[in-house]
Amino acid sequence: MLHPSEMVALTSKDLVFPRDVGFDMPCLYIHLQNPKTARFARRQHGRIDDTQIIQLAEKIFGKLPVQCRLYSGSISLFRKQWDAVMSLLGIPHRQSQRGATPGTLRGSGATFLYGRTEDIPWIAWRGRWARVKTLEFYLQEVSAQLLLHELPKRSKHLVETFGNAAWPILCTQWRLLE
Repeated sequence: MLHPSEMVALTSKDLVFPRDVGFDMPCLYIHLQNPKTARFARRQHGRIDDTQIIQLAEKIFGKLPVQCRLYSGSISLFRKQWDAVMSLLGIPHRQSQRGATPGTLRGSGATFLYGRTEDIPWIAWRGRWARVKTLEFYLQEVSAQLLLHELPKRSKHLVETFGNAAWPILCTQWRLLE
């Protein structure tokens, strides 16, 4: 549930893997250098608990030099790549279309966790929302969109096919299945 600008700015140094803390914590912490919400707290972090995602991140980023950026492009390039993928899948990607912009990742992450836990204070903590009311707006807006439900049949099929293929391809590419 990071802001797109926070994701694009990450370096290898910002990732704190379980091995970096003597395996005392089974999670991956993401240190945010310049969080968008710095006015509330200057030092902030994100946290990943999924062991498979942690394994994948360690395979991809674990041996990079500490100052190496995780994404070498700009926020503008990220947006162009996002738009290209969304276009290919037939997904609206402009705010005026009520489409999937990079900004929807944050709200979608919150909605996903809400569907799993319904624990709004915990989600607010994890998403670094200073006020629970702001999170509630996110949950209402993203849930109301029902973007996937409203997609044409071909687009739904492409999203489903991509979703089913993505993890096996990543695991094969990064040899996580060994």
